[in-house]
Amino acid sequence: MDGGASVGDMLPQCQHAPAFEDTRESEDEVKTLMEISRKLCLVEDPPAEPFRSKYKAREALQKARQNLVGQLGQQHGGAGGAEEVTSAAAAAAAGRVAVIDYRLGVIALAVEENSAAQEALDKCADAFFEGVVSKIAAAAGNEEDESHDDLAKDADSPPPPPPPPPIPTEPPAGMVSPCPLAWECPEEAADTLTQLGLLWSARGYPRRSLLYLLASVGFLRQASSSPPPPSAPVPPSTAPARDEAREGENEGGNGNDEGEAVAAGCDGGAGSGDNPTAAEAAAEGSGEGGDSGGDGVGEEEEKRGKLESMLTHVFYYLAQAYGVRDVEQSAKYCALTLQRQLDASQRGDGVKVSFDPGEWSRNACFLADYYSGLGRFTGAGRCLLAAQAVLQPEGSAAAVPTGGKDNASLPPPPPARGKDEGEEKGEDGGNAKSGGDSGGATRAGGGGRETEKVSTANERKREEEEGTEEERERRREQRADVDRHMAKLYITVLQAKHLELGRGGGAGGEFCKVRTREEEEEEEGLVAGFASLGIGELPMCDPAGVPGDFESVRDVFKRAKSHTERALRHYVLDGFVTAHVALHQGLSRAYLYLSGFERDAKRRQAMCTRRAQALEPLLDALARKAYARLHKELSFELGEIYQDLADIKTLRAEEKLKSGGTRAPTALASDLRGANKLLKSAIGFFSHFVAMYHEGDPSGGSAESPSQPAKGMEPDEAVGYLQARFMRARLNGKLRPLTSEKELHALRVSCGEFAWLSEHARGHLKSVRETAGDPGIFEQELELAEEMAQLQRRNIANLEQKLEEKKKIQAK
Repeated sequence: MDGGASVGDMLPQCQHAPAFEDTRESEDEVKTLMEISRKLCLVEDPPAEPFRSKYKAREALQKARQNLVGQLGQQHGGAGGAEEVTSAAAAAAAGRVAVIDYRLGVIALAVEENSAAQEALDKCADAFFEGVVSKIAAAAGNEEDESHDDLAKDADSPPPPPPPPPIPTEPPAGMVSPCPLAWECPEEAADTLTQLGLLWSARGYPRRSLLYLLASVGFLRQASSSPPPPSAPVPPSTAPARDEAREGENEGGNGNDEGEAVAAGCDGGAGSGDNPTAAEAAAEGSGEGGDSGGDGVGEEEEKRGKLESMLTHVFYYLAQAYGVRDVEQSAKYCALTLQRQLDASQRGDGVKVSFDPGEWSRNACFLADYYSGLGRFTGAGRCLLAAQAVLQPEGSAAAVPTGGKDNASLPPPPPARGKDEGEEKGEDGGNAKSGGDSGGATRAGGGGRETEKVSTANERKREEEEGTEEERERRREQRADVDRHMAKLYITVLQAKHLELGRGGGAGGEFCKVRTREEEEEEEGLVAGFASLGIGELPMCDPAGVPGDFESVRDVFKRAKSHTERALRHYVLDGFVTAHVALHQGLSRAYLYLSGFERDAKRRQAMCTRRAQALEPLLDALARKAYARLHKELSFELGEIYQDLADIKTLRAEEKLKSGGTRAPTALASDLRGANKLLKSAIGFFSHFVAMYHEGDPSGGSAESPSQPAKGMEPDEAVGYLQARFMRARLNGKLRPLTSEKELHALRVSCGEFAWLSEHARGHLKSVRETAGDPGIFEQELELAEEMAQLQRRNIANLEQKLEEKKKIQAK
């Protein structure tokens, strides 16, 4: 079709006959106009005019609507024996008007005319469901000014309005009353409610959005599970047909703005341009009906399959719409969506569905992160096992059918507690380099090499069987993503055991909360939903079931390390910088948690050495300006690692003194030089961190000349910045050079840093404390800094006095 042709050249002229006997001809014109609109929506327009064909499609639909409205006006004059025929024809025309309004609304969303979309969809919604628009608006309450609740209020301000209604969690009872037309066109009726829900979500009206989506859920459940009630006598031949090309009309169903609001911060969110409307996805997922059978039973199964697919997509939208407003509900709908997608892909009822194992596994990983954040490790482990199972090649025990878009990309439910360093990128570490005292590292990570080789060989064989190179690369990335989430889970288990060790018991503490009956039932439902995959439970994924001895904790560490190394085969530094660094940081933390269970100082030192050898090359490889955040994270952690190494070195030297009696001066000097070298490395990394906030400062925020940080430091970074300066001051005070002059210099540097903290730190902490509502943030460190500044002044005075006496003696 020529995109430059005029609409008048393509559209037949609507000649309204004065008599009712010409209705059939008008119906043909309407069908022709709607078919033209359908084809226009399939045209791919040039970037300069992205909506040209859709505007023409809208013109065609508007002409068809005028034609139908004209028919309705003529039919009101019918009388006598033609009354029943007139009534049926009028009902058919009214139905088509409602469907055209729906299509006009969808086109308006696609061309980003949201006001026009709302107007058309409101008309359509009221035609399908009596008075639903006004009922939902009343139930949602006034959401206009709720975004301004945080503004400061004057003393003369009027009293605050009553609290808004709660966020709805159930379909509104009695609010949605389907008209006969809704049962004739259930797909359009349900999707009208869905599109309105997404539209209002984009505008920042969460309750109204959720009410529409929940209403769509309620209607779809009715329409897909039971026969519709008696409807108006709309002849089947004139019942509105589903638009087969809805994907062309809306290009994602909700328009760009709507999808961005619902899926804020999420990849592949609703309406992002690649995801279908619920009705379009149902049509695609169910195929074209050719394989459904030739009888009415097959058609009924196909129709029910489409409605079930639409319900799955509305669950997906609800998972996003709840977001941070109700994380439990968000996770609930995320799990429901995954279960329904999996069940639909494995049904043998003849209804074709599309299923993308990669997207499904990705969403299962997000859900696992959420469960892990709540301390529900068993559910998290099962999600990850399911994610792993669906990625098995076709023909294996756990393989499921593959296909297109039926499972949309769900957002990660918000974490139950604050994000850790790796955020959602994966908390694994890397393959630490070997070096120095390797005994402890070998003990911690040794074993399983033959199993790893066999596993690698199996993976390569499996990849060779998976089609094109592009498909194999995609599968490698998907499996690597599951591996990094598994490693993240095991590292969280290690963290829980580490905290338990620090408290002297407690079965994982905050990570292992007592589960409610509802949570247990939800996990049982999750297991039932994934039972067809033949999965069990992920071993050692629950801290409550892991003994607190070194050997048991080391087994958890080995699993974390193995999954990390598998993920790192794909997430290499060249191309996956953030993920690669996060993996190494995760393994570094795994060594840290394991070292708490190791009593041998030499082995703990080896574990710290592995951590440093894994992270230090990354700091050298990354550009300072391009990866400033990673430079800060890595330099701070390396400062902590070398500080721990210095403490262990000092402890080992003290133990040797106690056990071996008097040692040769050269041996003591060697231990002293080793400890000083480690302390200087720690000071250097903390100085690197501090200097990141002093760009343009000639001193670079050095300890020798303490200065204010450059402008632009975010309030939430103030504590880390001050902590680094505090540690640097403390480490300078620990240095024990072999000469008194160098020791005096180190003490002066330490004293100056402590004095700077005592004088300036509270000013940097003011906004942080106000925001957190906690005036005690960093207060203990500041009190200690004041004491240390006074102590260092006395030490400096004493050392200066000794040096003066020494000079006098030497002069004599």
